[in-house]
Amino acid sequence: EKTSSVPALIDTIPLGSSSHAIIILVSTASSQYTKCEVYEKENAKWSKKWTFDSVVGRKGMNVNKREGDMTTPMGIYDFLFQFGSAPNPGVKMEYRQTSPGDLWTSSPNNEDEYNTWIHYDGQDPASRFYSYENLYTTSLYKYAAALDYNYGNGKVIGKGSAIFMHISPYTGKGTSGCIGLPEGDLLKVLKWMDPDKKPRIVIGTEQYLRSLK
Repeated sequence: EKTSSVPALIDTIPLGSSSHAIIILVSTASSQYTKCEVYEKENAKWSKKWTFDSVVGRKGMNVNKREGDMTTPMGIYDFLFQFGSAPNPGVKMEYRQTSPGDLWTSSPNNEDEYNTWIHYDGQDPASRFYSYENLYTTSLYKYAAALDYNYGNGKVIGKGSAIFMHISPYTGKGTSGCIGLPEGDLLKVLKWMDPDKKPRIVIGTEQYLRSLK
């Protein structure tokens, strides 16, 4: 197995005041199979806690993510909150337990609704929303964390939505654009993440990581 380049690069990645870092490293931008390396900074020194197998979009990663392109956006992102259909497993961050009718919309025809969590009590969400993720019935969202990607006031319709870190697809294949980890590994990371440590996630190839300043 190739030696990871992350330990040599971690000090050059612009992580600001974060002292919890999750690095999703892929050998080539087109690969869906990745490594998730988890780092913690103590006494001004980064140390690696864990390495897990992980997956990204079925068509790899992209610095110019677009809605529906099956790629995961490269970059450095904060987390919004954690969520899941299961009860709070004992995490430190804000955790939202989903319920029937909880959706994450990707409908491009409504700027206010695009890339947001919405509760819908109607019987057929497809009649109301052009595109959406069912946060309650999707088994991979038993536990998850929402990335601060294309979210909020600066969002751009069509740049991509619903980018989460969630349970890996049971098929062993990549995701539709999210980051997937085996359930046990994901839970370990979710419980470890501390809002006081300002956790951030870095997604990219080694070349991309080297380009960050």
